[in-house]
Amino acid sequence: MRVIVGIGAACLASAGGAQTLVSKQAQLSQLGTCLVSQAPALSNKLLRAPFGAPGERDAATTLVRGHRHCIRGYSVSGHTGEIRGAVAEAMFLRQPGLLDTLATRASVPAVRPAEKAGRAFLVGYAKCLVAARPKETVAFLRSPVQTVGEKQAFLGFGDGLKTCMPEGAEYKVDITDLRNHIAAVAYMAVALSDAK
Repeated sequence: MRVIVGIGAACLASAGGAQTLVSKQAQLSQLGTCLVSQAPALSNKLLRAPFGAPGERDAATTLVRGHRHCIRGYSVSGHTGEIRGAVAEAMFLRQPGLLDTLATRASVPAVRPAEKAGRAFLVGYAKCLVAARPKETVAFLRSPVQTVGEKQAFLGFGDGLKTCMPEGAEYKVDITDLRNHIAAVAYMAVALSDAK
């Protein structure tokens, strides 16, 4: 599912008129932070929507379109999962205790997802990693994006990366995309359990 509001590589004019390339993940991070700041209730609605349901896409569209000023001149065209992940990470920054709560959870045996492709696979894979490796999930989400530290934290999932992979699935790892889904799954897991 895609929410189109205009993200790709964007150039921002600096004070001197020079152009600076801003990564897509940096744009998403800034977008998520702005959306959570400006519309916490709508952000929460998106984060609590069932994955892949029409309500999820509708919540993402309503949130982004209602707060276009958060785009800040970027050309933003993001998948629902990217926007949801960015909003989840922004919520974790705003409420760091949620990640602390996740870090205290016991690991559960990995349950491989049945899905082998598409977003359903990413959500299932993320759910497995978050449940089987909560401490590693927290370390990964606390690592700065697109850094050596992020890659090391990702590799810190260890054998969980294999035990959570569906049998016969082929996945060329996209750390950024997977991070967005892990953030969204982790937020839902902690927020919903806290609401009980």
